[in-house]
Amino acid sequence: MQVIDVLCPERIKYQVHVKSKKRVFEQIASLLQPLLSEDQIVYEKLVERERLGNTALGKGVALPHCRCDTPIMQGAFFLLADPIDYDAHDAQKVDLVFALLVPEDNNEEYLSFVSQLAEKFRDSNIVNQLRRTASESALKQCLERLL
Repeated sequence: MQVIDVLCPERIKYQVHVKSKKRVFEQIASLLQPLLSEDQIVYEKLVERERLGNTALGKGVALPHCRCDTPIMQGAFFLLADPIDYDAHDAQKVDLVFALLVPEDNNEEYLSFVSQLAEKFRDSNIVNQLRRTASESALKQCLERLL
């Protein structure tokens, strides 16, 4: 599975203005909630998952995710205007956020995809190129090219 399979251009956001992890989750939920039935609450599921363990990967990157009743994996990507405290293990503030909604019964594909993403985000060259983009369209092109 490729990033383009889960991340449509409308869910790639540049210079998102938020001040906290809670506000990031609210923004993610506003983008992804319409993809689910009304009884699924994205924000609550993200918070619940985060309680199990911090989803920061390090180096200013976070991968918040949750399982829900969706037929396929769905994603959103934010480049934050200002880094936020995310309680990351490396104590670095986060400015790159790749959020995922994962089908309840999808284990193998999900684990493989998340592993691929984590590997890409460990590459300083990729992370720096994403941070240096100068517009939303440049960010979209960079994501397509690098991930």
